[in-house]
Amino acid sequence: MTPLDIITWGAGESVVLVHGSLIDGPATWAHQRPLAERWCLRVVQRRGFGSSPRADGEDFEHDAEDLCDLLAEPAHLVAHSYGAIGALLAAARRPRAVRSLTLVEPTSVTAGMDEPEVAQAIGSISDWWLHAPRDPAKFLVDYSALLGVRVPRSDDGPAGLREAAHYLRHCRPPWTAEIPWVDVAEAGIPTLVISGAHTPALDAVADAVARRTGGAHIVISSSGHAVQRSARNFNRALEDHLLAARSRSLSARRANGGGASR
Repeated sequence: MTPLDIITWGAGESVVLVHGSLIDGPATWAHQRPLAERWCLRVVQRRGFGSSPRADGEDFEHDAEDLCDLLAEPAHLVAHSYGAIGALLAAARRPRAVRSLTLVEPTSVTAGMDEPEVAQAIGSISDWWLHAPRDPAKFLVDYSALLGVRVPRSDDGPAGLREAAHYLRHCRPPWTAEIPWVDVAEAGIPTLVISGAHTPALDAVADAVARRTGGAHIVISSSGHAVQRSARNFNRALEDHLLAARSRSLSARRANGGGASR
């Protein structure tokens, strides 16, 4: 298997950034690049994006496998939207390799199935999916309206957007993900879930994910689904979380007689 395309910004403690659907890694995380002054940001291009291997469609199981391979050395894991599903699975499988977990507008919808707004949204989308338009532009408009998100702009032009829409249209559906929530919670990974207060369903999912993982849920509004574009507030919240996880790890090492890590 050809390795994934990874773009590295900066140096220092490793932070792996995982994008979601439609938009690639560098575009998704462009507003986080200033953090490279203090951290090594490893921007993942998921299968089908950048020069990573091609794919028939998005697949959170493949994402989880790829992330487990990337976590040969411990790192902080930050993931957006569909990418958050693979990140959760990777954290469950390689908990010792995940220093902290940050999930931005996760579409791990099974966490919130007991919430009426989530169940209604899943029902509407899954029914629509069976007869979704073949035209990429129409597909994206209808999908975005159902999910309550904006249609993103593709810097690759119409061809790139068509390809990204194809991957999404042929994805492994988020509502089929079987996430071992107990394993993630018991691993004790410091977890932060961030939502954008633009649709009740995704806010409910974020809240449910935080409860199931034992993490915290915060809301940063104004940028819709792409919460990370609220650069100042998002970057402050993310870095506070990374630093708190680092401090917690150092305290645990000292308590166990291991001293400070390099």
